[in-house]
Amino acid sequence: MTKFFPAMTVLLAVSAFAAPAAFAEAEESADKAPRYSMQKTEDGFLRLDRQTGQVSHCSKKSGDYVCESVADDRTVYEEKIAELEAELNKVEAALTRAKGELPNEEDIAEAFSVFESFAKHFSRAARVFRDEMGKVDEPLPEEGSGS
Repeated sequence: MTKFFPAMTVLLAVSAFAAPAAFAEAEESADKAPRYSMQKTEDGFLRLDRQTGQVSHCSKKSGDYVCESVADDRTVYEEKIAELEAELNKVEAALTRAKGELPNEEDIAEAFSVFESFAKHFSRAARVFRDEMGKVDEPLPEEGSGS
């Protein structure tokens, strides 16, 4: 184990210094690479734009090469993402507007006070109604007997 540890330390040190150089070299070669990549097909060629990822089919028409964009699922996804981002922006704007309309503590206390008053009046009315319903079976007083 002791022989393995120094060897591993040296390997890590070398790779730590070599890695940035390897990344820089890869970046330089990417800058030197041509923007378009061509692939021959039966009736022309496919052109890949390495910067945007767009694929076009190029063919000879009336003596000139004409390139037409190839249907790409990526475009559909990008359109859907744009649509969802627009919808998200609308929802966030509505939420921001709604936050300003939320009741504060005073409004909530006032609403509970009104409800408490209503509940007391309703309870009183229910008791009176209950008392009156208990008298339904009692005979009504005679009208002419008291006067």
